[in-house]
Amino acid sequence: MTLPKILDFTLDLKSKRRGKGQKIIQQRSSKRKHKESKAELTQRIQKQLKDFAKHNPEVKPKNNPENKNDRPSY
Repeated sequence: MTLPKILDFTLDLKSKRRGKGQKIIQQRSSKRKHKESKAELTQRIQKQLKDFAKHNPEVKPKNNPENKNDRPSY
């Protein structure tokens, strides 16, 4: 039975009363993930690209002038 999973999910929520008997359920703000800065994101993506290029030598860099004629022009 999946009932315990549903009950566990409801424990992660808190209720906030508003007006006459209306309940609004909000997620706890403490559960939010840390947002990356633009510099951190760029650095992480560049590292992933370098690792990908290292493990896939058949993929050629687009900006390399030597590979310019390998691409079809549309």
